[in-house]
Amino acid sequence: SGSLDKTAIIWDISKGNKPKFILQGHTMMVNVVDIVANIIFTASTDSTIRTWNLDTGEALEVITAHKGPVRYLKALDGEVSSACGGGTIGLWNGVGEKIFTCNLGVSVGTPVCAAHGPAMMVVGTATGRVVFYNRKSEETFVNPNAHSSSIRTVCMDGKRNMVLTGSDEGLIVLWDCGGWAGVTDQIY
Repeated sequence: SGSLDKTAIIWDISKGNKPKFILQGHTMMVNVVDIVANIIFTASTDSTIRTWNLDTGEALEVITAHKGPVRYLKALDGEVSSACGGGTIGLWNGVGEKIFTCNLGVSVGTPVCAAHGPAMMVVGTATGRVVFYNRKSEETFVNPNAHSSSIRTVCMDGKRNMVLTGSDEGLIVLWDCGGWAGVTDQIY
């Protein structure tokens, strides 16, 4: 779990919910925690992502690619995607090595959620825009009229090139990404 006190805790529930390790190193609150295999990823308002050994609690890496509070972090299929308030998105392998980073800029809005698959990363912003990032060509497509309010969730089925976005306005949109053959179409 992550905390306002700048730490993350690995709990040992077999011993009465006692901390097994207290992970210290962030200088501001820990916003998000996720795990890939035996590596813990923590994301903080201090603009860093840190990696830790799940078995020993040992600090491993400090990732400093973001230029704002890291508010989104998600592990999937041995990779970790991240997004920060400064407009940077990133994708990391299971040990914290960079696969790519991209600065979307502040004009698209603050990234608040994302999803990634083998071909793309999709980011939802506080301004209701959806950003599609092609991992192979490194091109981005921004749909400026996706939602009229902040996007709160992005889900992806990378095998079918389908993306689902949901926003504060109560709208859920299903997107057919067409394998980047053409512009993304809004289905519903």
